[in-house]
Amino acid sequence: MWVIIVFDYEEELPYLPSYQKYKELDNVTIPNDYSYCIKNLGSSDESDRKLCNKVAMNLKALRDEPDKEEQKNGCHYFQHWFHDQIRKAYYKGNNTHRNYPAAGKLFNLVSLYISQFKVDESCNGNDFGNPNIWNEDKVLYDYFENFDYIKNNVPNKDTCQKYVNYVTYIDPLYKNKIEDCCDKEELYPYICSSSIKCKRKYNTKDLLLQLNKSLKLLDKKQDEASKKVVNTEDKERLTFLSIKSNEELLNGLAPYTLHNGSPEHETITDYHSTTETIHDKLNMKLFSKIITTASILVATLFFLYYHRNVHTFKIAIYFHFFIKSTKLGSISLKKKLDKKKNENNYHKEFDEESSTYDSDSMFLDAQERRLYLIHHSL
Repeated sequence: MWVIIVFDYEEELPYLPSYQKYKELDNVTIPNDYSYCIKNLGSSDESDRKLCNKVAMNLKALRDEPDKEEQKNGCHYFQHWFHDQIRKAYYKGNNTHRNYPAAGKLFNLVSLYISQFKVDESCNGNDFGNPNIWNEDKVLYDYFENFDYIKNNVPNKDTCQKYVNYVTYIDPLYKNKIEDCCDKEELYPYICSSSIKCKRKYNTKDLLLQLNKSLKLLDKKQDEASKKVVNTEDKERLTFLSIKSNEELLNGLAPYTLHNGSPEHETITDYHSTTETIHDKLNMKLFSKIITTASILVATLFFLYYHRNVHTFKIAIYFHFFIKSTKLGSISLKKKLDKKKNENNYHKEFDEESSTYDSDSMFLDAQERRLYLIHHSL
């Protein structure tokens, strides 16, 4: 069985210039009344006739090309396209194009047309080749034709990765062909096809270096773009949560209720608890200062008792009055004055209430006595 190794990137990279050209050759228009292949092919198979008509019409178009350089370039494309069509149609299992008479007649048709109409020899097919040789020649020719496009058109990371794979496959084929066909930048004219380009600019290693650099830059840009998207999503999520929490806070406030027929707000207990917390913290600070002062006094008294020194006792007394004059002493004195003031206010309010009560009682007693005297006088 014939093993065919085919490198085909037409589906992966259909927009490359060489693949576009092959598509034009494959879609050539065939007139309905065209009967050349019916007369000369000697085959009744419809697929054979269809391929024959495509070959004939493309050769006719190249014959009519006035620019000889354009005709030559067109013939290179035609040759690779023609070989590929032969491979697809006649290489099946162990069979080759030599097993099909129609395939041999197609090679003869191309050769005859070239000699008869003075078409460039580059159009001629290689009847002694095989699909693997044809494929290598086609791949290298396509690489040279696609080189400038690949180098200058790297739109995104995915395409760049495909370019890297494409050139990586071509790299060993390019090296072998350059070693066989080129002397530095000069082509051996009678050994290799004129489609081989020996100039340094087409070196696959240099192009791969450039593509890999581009791939890293595109990868970095893609990561930065992804981070921006994530940051934007996080900001939107935080904004949403902030709005939602504010709504929940507003919904958690007490609604209007009626007290004695008038609308009022209910008391918000959080404020009260916050006030109590602050008050507790202040009391704890005061308590801590008192404990510290008491500890110092106990230590001092113990020291005096142990040494029984009168002079030291005077110092302790002075220290006691010093503490009384500090902020701590002022706080303690202020608390006592506030307590006494509150007690005085309480007694004052009690006396006022009591005096009011007594005056009311005296008024009621006077009325009762007056009623009593009137009753008994009657």
